[in-house]
Amino acid sequence: ANVMQYKPVPDFSFPDPQKLKNHKGNDSKEAGESFSFVLTDSDSTRLYGFCRRYSTPAGPEVACILTRHPWYNVFCKMLAAVEAIASGVKGVYGVAALMKKIQGVGMPLPGHTVRVLMEDI
Repeated sequence: ANVMQYKPVPDFSFPDPQKLKNHKGNDSKEAGESFSFVLTDSDSTRLYGFCRRYSTPAGPEVACILTRHPWYNVFCKMLAAVEAIASGVKGVYGVAALMKKIQGVGMPLPGHTVRVLMEDI
């Protein structure tokens, strides 16, 4: 993939920087939000971005999954797990462990499910 293709990802991940500029970390649980975007290459290849933005005591965070697969429900469920882990004790280290596990799972056959055990994360 062309590296320049990924350049707009931060802008799509935080589309309202003026709103976040004065945001200090807080202990209140603001509702997170899930959203998606599509980047289209010059050859019409699509790259889907699925994001979950949430608030932490350190400030706002966003987790994005970039993929060629338009599976909104699947990736939003994964990102909800990312938010739960990121907001917990293990924080970013737990998220990295989860992502490593997910990468190793592979693609299921149509109609089959994928399980990722999270007890050791």
